[in-house]
Amino acid sequence: MGPDGKYLTDHKAYAEVLDFITIMAYDLYSPSSGELAGPNAPMFDTCNDPEVKFSVDQAIKTWTSTGFPAAQILLGLPAYGYKYTMPNSELTPTNFSGQSNLTSLFFSKFDKSAAPAPTESSTAGPTTCGGEEDGHTWLYKDLVACGMLSADGSQGLKGFTRHYDHCSRTPFLFDPSSKTFISYDDPRSLARKTKFAKSSGLAGVNVFDATGDTQERVLIKAIKSSL
Repeated sequence: MGPDGKYLTDHKAYAEVLDFITIMAYDLYSPSSGELAGPNAPMFDTCNDPEVKFSVDQAIKTWTSTGFPAAQILLGLPAYGYKYTMPNSELTPTNFSGQSNLTSLFFSKFDKSAAPAPTESSTAGPTTCGGEEDGHTWLYKDLVACGMLSADGSQGLKGFTRHYDHCSRTPFLFDPSSKTFISYDDPRSLARKTKFAKSSGLAGVNVFDATGDTQERVLIKAIKSSL
C-alpha cells in the first residue's frame, strides 16, 4: 500500500531492485480468521464467497498487471492444511453465483467456539493421534502418519472421506462423526499449481515448508515432476 492507504497500481520500481518475490498464496481461509470453512490455497475463486475473491490465479494476475515481471515471481505452495469443526454431520453445498455448475462443499460456516483464537495459533497441543500441533494446523505428513489419509493420498481413513473441490482445485477431508473438516493440498493439487506457475512464466515455486512432506517426499516429487 502507498502512504495514502490505497493499493499501489505500479510495482515496476520494486522489480528493479528485487531479484524476486514470493507470493504467499495460502492462508486465504483459516479457523482464526473469518467465519467460513474455505480452501487454504484455492487455485481459482470461481465458487468463493463474494467477500473473499482471492486465489492463486487472482494473485498472479494482480501482481503482473502492476508491472512486476512474472519471471521474478515465485509461487508459494503450502505443505499443510487447516482443521475446522463443522456444526453438522452433513456438509451443505454452497452456491454464490447462482450457476448450477458452480456448487462447492466449501464456504459453509464452521463452529467458531471450537476454533482457536488467533493468539493461540502458535501454542502446541495434542492431536488425535498423539502428535503435537497447534490445534488447527495439520502438516500433510501428519494426515498420513495419523492414518487419516492413505499413503498415496487417494482416500480418507478412520472415518474420513476424501473429497476434491473442482472450483478451488483442492482436496479436503471430512469425518461426519466428529464433524471434522480439513482443507489441505496434496500431490495432485500442488502439481496443478506448479504447472500453472510454469505456464504463467513464473520464476518457480517455493514450498512452506518442505518439512510438512512425507518421508517419501510425495509432495516435492509431484512438484519437481511438474516443473
